Amino acid sequence: MSDTLAEIGQRLERLKSKTFENSISASAHTSCVEEDNSSSSPTSVDSSSSPTSVDSFDNSNSDREEEMAGNNDDNRALEDYAQLVIPNSPSCILLPTEARNYDLKSSHLHMLPSFYGLPNEDPLAHIKEFYNVVSGLPLQGVSEANLRMRDFSLYIER
Repeated sequence: MSDTLAEIGQRLERLKSKTFENSISASAHTSCVEEDNSSSSPTSVDSSSSPTSVDSFDNSNSDREEEMAGNNDDNRALEDYAQLVIPNSPSCILLPTEARNYDLKSSHLHMLPSFYGLPNEDPLAHIKEFYNVVSGLPLQGVSEANLRMRDFSLYIER
């Protein structure tokens, strides 16, 4: 175990020294390019015509920043996900005209079971109970299937 830790430490030291050497060579190269640009001799090299490793590094950083700005959803805070997003689309349950005119009394609404999605609740048992309650409601010129569609949206909203 201690051998592997020592080996990992040595690798880290090598990587740090390589990174430090690369940053020193890049800064030295940048200072040389700046000196060439500041001289007024006609033999100076224009750095804008030949890309350097520092320029490509800066370009890759700006590309990453643009990519990060484009992926705004990936960087959203957990707090942002907790906020409810309500779509403007209508309900997906389309009721026939006879179900729209059905008068649902508050006593019938209180008979509907409540499902909270807790781990100890069985969703199939709740749906079975919902079917039993709806079959006991009075059918006032409405089929039982249409009545279920009408009441199910209320069952979910509770």
